[in-house]
Amino acid sequence: MIEFKKYRLGDIADIIVSTVDKKSKEGQRKVRLCNFVDVYRNWAITHDLYDDFMVATASDVEIERFTLKRGQVAFTKDSETRDDIGIATYIAEDFDDVVLGYHTALVTPHEDVILGKYLNAFMHSKFILKYFEMNATGSGMRYTLSLETINDIPVLVPSLKEQKRIGDFFSIIDKKICMNLKAVSEMEQFAKQLYDYWFVQFDFPDKDGRPYKTAGGRMVWSPQLKREIPFSWSTDQLKNLVAEAGVSIPVSLRGSLPYTPMDKLPIRSMSFSSSLPTEEAQSSLVKYAKYDILIGAMRVYFHRVCIAPFDGITRTTTFVLRPKSDSYYAYCYERLNADDFIEYAIKMSNGSQQPMVSWSSLENMPILVPEEGIVSSFNGIFTKIRDRVISLHLENKQLNSLREYITPLITSGQVNVI
Repeated sequence: MIEFKKYRLGDIADIIVSTVDKKSKEGQRKVRLCNFVDVYRNWAITHDLYDDFMVATASDVEIERFTLKRGQVAFTKDSETRDDIGIATYIAEDFDDVVLGYHTALVTPHEDVILGKYLNAFMHSKFILKYFEMNATGSGMRYTLSLETINDIPVLVPSLKEQKRIGDFFSIIDKKICMNLKAVSEMEQFAKQLYDYWFVQFDFPDKDGRPYKTAGGRMVWSPQLKREIPFSWSTDQLKNLVAEAGVSIPVSLRGSLPYTPMDKLPIRSMSFSSSLPTEEAQSSLVKYAKYDILIGAMRVYFHRVCIAPFDGITRTTTFVLRPKSDSYYAYCYERLNADDFIEYAIKMSNGSQQPMVSWSSLENMPILVPEEGIVSSFNGIFTKIRDRVISLHLENKQLNSLREYITPLITSGQVNVI
């Protein structure tokens, strides 16, 4: 039986609230910023995330106070909803120029009493998350945790030996999740590079297996696209390759499918694994099917272009698109994911408060139509990658669910880590 001692967090750790915002200021030093979203999305912060941190600036004092060091724990302090407050992450490695951003708090545990790995796991327990929810102050636009509330967090602490076991157990799960995400990133990057190589640079394999344009393949001028394209390729309008596929959902069927709001869709991904209970869904919903392409229709969400890994429902402010030909599926997805398509959507959007674009404004966009043999070859490679990406995302979802289920059992002593 595990024995626990009860402490106030403020008695066994040093706690500071970040003052570093996203604005770059003249005279300050350049840093990388670990923001609210980075803390919220990751069980641990490692060097693998470095390139994802935004570039900002901070004063010498802020750099000294908020640079991330191995063994610390960061958590979200302020948010628009109570549920997003108190989400913790473990700082797994030392950083020289990564500082913690605004709306978060940084905890440095007294390691003779408590280890950061264990504290991170404990702060993910339902007991503590409920504590944050009940003690958050504010209403309407923003909720926050006072420093007094943070210091008063009740922490159940076993022996250092037991803490290490618990922390290492959760690290194994997190490392597997990170490995899966790294594999996903590499596969998505490969698919994008292959698309660029074949359909932007036009160095797809010719009949002799040589790169078409580099090997001197014949090119012709396309007045619609205002560029040269391969001789045997053509141009058309987007609507002749892709169509809207969303079906309005009656109230009676809304409880049978997972609901994914537009702001929970990932940024340009082959898949997504998040979903919310359908009870949170309101009116104006549409159904999407597995493998449909989803795109945010509001300007702030244009960069969210992803593939559905399962049947579900979303708001009508998300385009649900389906290529008219299976062989053009991969080509259409990458084409809709390209920067110039996002720029075109921005150009065609209307409205001042929340600019939106209609599909009727996009469907007439001129689009390159490659030979079917080339797109079929690309599609064969892409779909294998897509299916593996979805498999890894769903595996991560299961690992996260396991972690959520077992965290309160382990941190309360109901289950021992061997």
